[in-house]
Amino acid sequence: TGECIQISSHNKESLLAYLIPSLFSYVCALVSLYLAGQLWPRGNVLEPQNLFINSNFYFVLMTISLTIKLGLFPFFVYTLNVSQGISWSAIFFLGITSKLPILIILINYGNIVLPEIMIISGILSLLTSAIIIFNSIYVKRYIACSSLASMGWLSCSIGVYKANSFAWF
Repeated sequence: TGECIQISSHNKESLLAYLIPSLFSYVCALVSLYLAGQLWPRGNVLEPQNLFINSNFYFVLMTISLTIKLGLFPFFVYTLNVSQGISWSAIFFLGITSKLPILIILINYGNIVLPEIMIISGILSLLTSAIIIFNSIYVKRYIACSSLASMGWLSCSIGVYKANSFAWF
């Protein structure tokens, strides 16, 4: 006989709290890639010479999409809510392995985001996680705030690196 996996109502809420922002992030990424295809129909979207186009809407949408996926400020609330309702192994999975591909994209193709937004979002993520961690008594929330702070440091460093590398072009 087949066994059915029992999912509590709190786990269902956590799953929905994770899936809705993730789907919104994917939609933002797809719309920005579509707009990039409309702006540059024959070229590669990720080429550095395409940075000097007049429209920044593509870059803003892609930056918003990646900040949602990384759980940075102001899109961090769902990570705190999700962390309360899932298991420890799922917390570590969401905190580490789900963010690695996004960080690899940011490091290799950082010209698809606006560095200023990444730096501001990173600094606000650091401040927000420090405030939340002092007001919390739950260990899972500490882990989620630690993840938020580390993503804040990484987004600041990627933003500063990309902003300085743009000065050389």
